[in-house]
Amino acid sequence: MDSRENTSDESVSTKEFKQEANKLKENLAADAADVKASLSNTAENEAKRHAETGKNALGRQADALSSALDGAAENLDAQNHPFAHYATELSEQLSGFSSKIESKSVNELASDVRRLARNNPTAFMLGSVATGLMLSRFLKAGVDTSEQTHQTQSMNHSMNGPGFRSENVPVQNSTVSSPVNTEQV
Repeated sequence: MDSRENTSDESVSTKEFKQEANKLKENLAADAADVKASLSNTAENEAKRHAETGKNALGRQADALSSALDGAAENLDAQNHPFAHYATELSEQLSGFSSKIESKSVNELASDVRRLARNNPTAFMLGSVATGLMLSRFLKAGVDTSEQTHQTQSMNHSMNGPGFRSENVPVQNSTVSSPVNTEQV
């Protein structure tokens, strides 16, 4: 009789264990889904924040360029230069572009870009290539400056670091005067 009771106790505890394991599994799945949703929302919010920051910076740059072109147009107009009209027109276009960027949300701008890509794929591709070239030049200029700073810092460290000895540095175009024996003259 004892073996039957043990078997029945073991089957009850096994069932309880399985039920608890299933509950834990469901809780873990729900927690994982919550964490996934939270991370997804955080990433989406961070991307929107960066896009908004970039949009605002682009608007400020376009506005600054428009102001600079206004000044150039005024100077050209004062000199009765034939290109004064073109500079004024370009300045007005940039001002309108700046206003559009500042007044629209990132989602609206993305929608406009998608519409342009659908309606005029050639213009979209050319614009993408031009944007890519400008970004690559901008990033390359930043990298070059960074490399020059790093090289200067490395050179300064190596000249001030341990093991530096000034007698190991070659002297170029130096005019070292040798002692002259004035008694012989």
